[in-house]
Amino acid sequence: YLVDISKELDNLVSGAKNGRIIKNGVNVAIIGKPNVGKSSILNHLLDEEKAIVTNIPGTTRDIVEGTITLNGVALNFIDTAGIRATDDIVEKIGVDKSKSVANSADIIIYVLNNNEEISPEELEIMGNLDSEKLIVFVNKSDLEQKINLGNISREIILGNTVTDNGLDNLLIAIK
Repeated sequence: YLVDISKELDNLVSGAKNGRIIKNGVNVAIIGKPNVGKSSILNHLLDEEKAIVTNIPGTTRDIVEGTITLNGVALNFIDTAGIRATDDIVEKIGVDKSKSVANSADIIIYVLNNNEEISPEELEIMGNLDSEKLIVFVNKSDLEQKINLGNISREIILGNTVTDNGLDNLLIAIK
């Protein structure tokens, strides 16, 4: 009897989640440390200049959102502040908000920089994320590869926003 009730509850939860997704779309958080290209990825996926992009770390301090429709489902992309240790109070609020957005998102795109080694902090953050929701995108493939991908035991999508290389593969992974 309890097994039947458990199955019914599972069906209700699954149906509610699907209903929410159909009604509100899928929330996709774009996270990573500063200057890995999160805002550039958002702009390219939305095909508009929604987020400010500079070479100054910490440019994005609050979330920037935009939506596209893929196969009839709304994808709500959320660009977040770069995650790093900081003494700047405003930036710290943005970093905390980024972590919160990642935890509540349906899909997490974790962005790494092809032109830099993976830091222990990045590996720790990635390890703390829900692996079932995680897509790893290595950006800046147009630059010299300095990243060691041997530390990552999951599928990796490689690309860049300069030539739009790999962004189609990113959308396929989201789908």
